[in-house]
Amino acid sequence: DFGVDHGGSNDILSHSKSKTHMKNLKSVEGSHTLDLFCAPATDLNTIRAECLMVSYIIEHDLPLLSSDHLSELIKITSGLKKFACKRTKTTSITKEMAKDCTEQFVSNLQKVPYFSVSTDGSADSGFKKQLYPVLVTYFNEDKMQVVTEVLSIPSMSKDSTGANIFELIKIELEKYSLDFSKVICFCSDNAN
Repeated sequence: DFGVDHGGSNDILSHSKSKTHMKNLKSVEGSHTLDLFCAPATDLNTIRAECLMVSYIIEHDLPLLSSDHLSELIKITSGLKKFACKRTKTTSITKEMAKDCTEQFVSNLQKVPYFSVSTDGSADSGFKKQLYPVLVTYFNEDKMQVVTEVLSIPSMSKDSTGANIFELIKIELEKYSLDFSKVICFCSDNAN
């Protein structure tokens, strides 16, 4: 850092000839860019193959652990040298795909005139929190049928009273900007 308030462009010229500047210039010339330390970008065919493998695992409800073996099999049989999609990468791709599916589902849900909500708390008495999957049923115009999909699976550590369960569902609907006035039906097990 140096000032230019005294001599303006002359200050820049005199700084460029100073010993400090010359020393820093040599230092920069001898350094390398970070590109040398980063792995080259994977080609689109490999990325596509990895996403298709993850889709296969999800669609057939296989454990994510199976990707450790399936990844090696695909690498050998496909000829894609950079194919690598074991458990950790498969988990990350799954989470990204889930975000995309949720966004699409919520977008569809925001367009419908009404929908119903249902939930039932988990019965695990050993845990301090209970899971309350929030399911939404609506008419999907693209599929031309009534569908039920999981909106979210929030947990609750409070007592499972009707008021607390209502508040939990209300928070979930607000989180996805869903209009509570569109709810025409609520279903639950053993509801008072």
